[in-house]
Amino acid sequence: MHAHHINLRKIGIMFLIFTLVFTGISVSLGAPVSYAASSAVYVSSSKGDDINGDGSEATPYATLKTAYTEVSDGGTIYLLDDITQTTKNSEALKLNLDKRVTITTAPGVNTVMIKRGEPSGNNALDTQFDLTSGELTLKNIIIDSNFNNQRISGRIVNVFGGSRLIIEEGAVLRGSNSGFSGSVIHVDNTGSVVEMKGGEIRENISTGAAVLVDSGSQFIMTGGLITDNIGGGISFRSNPSGMLVMSGEARITGNTNSTGKALNVNMANYKSLILDGPFTGEAGITTQSMTAGTQFGQATDAGLGSIENLFADSGALLASYDANNTLVWRSFKNEISQPSTDGEITGTTLTANGCNRTFCGSHY
Repeated sequence: MHAHHINLRKIGIMFLIFTLVFTGISVSLGAPVSYAASSAVYVSSSKGDDINGDGSEATPYATLKTAYTEVSDGGTIYLLDDITQTTKNSEALKLNLDKRVTITTAPGVNTVMIKRGEPSGNNALDTQFDLTSGELTLKNIIIDSNFNNQRISGRIVNVFGGSRLIIEEGAVLRGSNSGFSGSVIHVDNTGSVVEMKGGEIRENISTGAAVLVDSGSQFIMTGGLITDNIGGGISFRSNPSGMLVMSGEARITGNTNSTGKALNVNMANYKSLILDGPFTGEAGITTQSMTAGTQFGQATDAGLGSIENLFADSGALLASYDANNTLVWRSFKNEISQPSTDGEITGTTLTANGCNRTFCGSHY
């Protein structure tokens, strides 16, 4: 029995020595310390350290890349100060893990900014956030993509591969001067979704809208503001294209093409707008044919009362709907004595957007 106890003691001592030696080797080699995934991870450009930090508020990481790897599913990355995100050395944030992550300003800190650093000049690398899996939520954070007023071959966010981007209150995406259509967001592929609940997309420049909605994808807007973008607000590509689903307090106004002409939601040749429920915001619409009878979308029963909040970017046209809840343009004649004919409405006063509130949204 005594010998048995001695053997157990020897085994324990050997195990302890092995553990100490193994740990010592890893420290002496300068290997990064690995920690269990955390639901709250902090990042600081001024005091962060990707090697010796543990992601806590006291010893944060230095980069979003490390924070994204270490944060747990459903967790939050808190930024403690402004950070510059360069894409020069393939440092764009690759969001390719199947998990839900929020990026926001740390509590008690003034709203933090993610600034665009030096670009690579390579089209494939100069998008700042490349989301291809899982879900990313942005809230109470500014992403400023301006780099010395240079035109960049990239965007702020790609949303591909069935992933989801959620934009909440306090998130501002601005300053992107891109040679690409969709200077801020390109959402593409079946199942890919952008959900804008709040925040702003503003003051961006592109060759074709701040947001590009591509084949099989959805841009769902229930709140927030898209404004002051040169090149347009939202546009569509591919046939069949993706869908714009609107309700709530969403607003898409004040966007123009390169010559200053109003261009908010450019439907092009597609009937891709769904008015899905009560809509108290407003949106300007452009279709390929800005004439009475042109179709541009569909409304649910709950959305029919909100038709007046959709207006034509150009021309005295009113948004209306037919017996199948299909959204169509109707023309407006500004003389009460003028008889109505098919596709025409009479009235006395036009508002700034060419709409008489007495008749807008009426069923003809």
